[in-house]
Amino acid sequence: MRAAERAVVRAAEGEVNDEVDAAERADGVTDSTAGASTTERGWLRRLWSTIRPHRRNVFIAFGSAGLATVGLVYTPIVVRSLVDGSIRRDDGTLTKWLLVLVVLAVLRGATIFGRRWYGGQVSIDVEADLRRAIHDHLQTLDPGTHDALAQGQVVSRANADVSMVSQLLALLPMLSSSMVQLLLSLVVMAFLSPLLTMVTLLIVPLLFGVSSLLRKWVFPSSLAVQQRVGEMAAKVEEAVSGVRVVKGFGQEHRELQRIEVASREVFGARAVSVRLTAKYSPWLQALPSFGLVAMLAVGGRQVVDGRLTIGTLLAFLSYLNQLVAPIRMAGLIVGMSQQARAGGERIFELLDYAPRIVDAPDASVLSDGSGSIEFDDVTVAYPGGTTSLAGFSLRIAPGETVAFVGSSGSGKSTAALMVPRFQDPTTGLVRVDGTDLRTVTLESLRCRIGFVFEDAF
Repeated sequence: MRAAERAVVRAAEGEVNDEVDAAERADGVTDSTAGASTTERGWLRRLWSTIRPHRRNVFIAFGSAGLATVGLVYTPIVVRSLVDGSIRRDDGTLTKWLLVLVVLAVLRGATIFGRRWYGGQVSIDVEADLRRAIHDHLQTLDPGTHDALAQGQVVSRANADVSMVSQLLALLPMLSSSMVQLLLSLVVMAFLSPLLTMVTLLIVPLLFGVSSLLRKWVFPSSLAVQQRVGEMAAKVEEAVSGVRVVKGFGQEHRELQRIEVASREVFGARAVSVRLTAKYSPWLQALPSFGLVAMLAVGGRQVVDGRLTIGTLLAFLSYLNQLVAPIRMAGLIVGMSQQARAGGERIFELLDYAPRIVDAPDASVLSDGSGSIEFDDVTVAYPGGTTSLAGFSLRIAPGETVAFVGSSGSGKSTAALMVPRFQDPTTGLVRVDGTDLRTVTLESLRCRIGFVFEDAF
C-alpha cells in the first residue's frame, strides 16, 4: 500500500474511532449487548410502518422459516434412530425412518422456497416503497430546502442506503429461522446428553461475544463509508452538471483533484471497514472447530465406555454443525444490520426534511382572475444578514410584460421566485389579483403559473 493510501486509512481509522465514541455516548451505554438506543428503536419503528402493508407476505415468510427450522432440528434425531437401528439390524425401523427423512426433505425444500420467495418479495416491495416515498417527499420541498441538500447525498440515500435496508429485510426470515434453530437444537441436545450440551455451550458465548464486538465497530465504519460515498457522488454531480463552466475556465485539473481526494477518502473508509471485519470474522470460523474437537474428545470417550450410542454422538455432531450456521448468520446479520441501521437513519433523516413554505391552516383555493401582480413594500433578508430586496414595490397589470434588469445579487431572481411562493418576503406582501399569496394553497397558485427556464430541462 502506498504511503498516501496508508495516510488516508489512518485518517479514516481516527474518524471511525470518533464515531464509535459518539455512538456510545448516543446509546448511553458502553456494553455492546445493552438495549438499542432511542435512535435505533425510532428507525425500526418507522421502517415497520413501511413493512406493515406487506404483512401478509411477512407472515408467510416467517411461517415458512419456522416450519423449515422444525424439519431441520428433527433430522438429526431421525439419523440417530437410523444409525442405532442399523447396528441392531432392525429392518422395519430403517424403512420407517428412511421414509421420514424423505418427507422431511420435501417439507424443507417447500418451506425454504416459501421463505426465500415471500421474504424476497417483501424486500423488493419495501425497497420500491422507500424510493417512492423519497421521490414523493422531494416533490414537496421548496427550492430553498433543495439548495441545502447535496444532490449526491440524495442519490446515495435513495440508492445505496435503500438497497442495504432491502438486503437486511431479505435476510430477516433466515435470521429468525437460525435463532429458533439454535434454541430448539440446544433443547434437544440437553435431552440427549447434558454433558455434551455443556461442552457445546462453552463455545456459544464466545461466538456471541465476537458478534457483539462486530456490532460495536462495524456500524460506525459502515456509516463512515456511506457518508464518504455520498460526498463523492455530490462532487461528481457538481462537476458533471457544471462541466461547461469547468471547461470554460480551464479547471479540469482542479476538478480531477477534488474527485481524487474524495475517492481516496472512500478508499480509506472502506479499508478500515474491511480491516475491522477481517479482524473478527475469522474467529467466527475457528471457534466452532474448537467445539468440534472438544465434543469428539468427550463424546468419543463416552461411546468407548458404552454410556453413549454412536447414533447419539452422530446426532450431536450434526447439531454442532447446524449451530455454526445460525451463529455465523447472526454475525452476518449483526454486521449487515449496522449497515442497514446507518442507511435507515440516513433515509429517514432525508424524509424528515420539512419544507419551509407550506399552506396556512386556513388557506383557500385561488380563484380565477385577470392576473395582476403586486409587490407591496417587500423586503427579503437571507440568513447571515444579507438583504436582497428592501422596500420593493411594483404593480404589474394584466397582460403587461415586465423585465427585471440589474447586477448579480440585486434581487431579480428573488422577485420572480416570490410569485409562485418559492420564496416568501421577510416583510411586506405579494398579491395576485389583490389576494395575499400566503392565504391561498400552493397547489392552486402554482398550477396557474407557467415557467420558461434559461437552462434546457
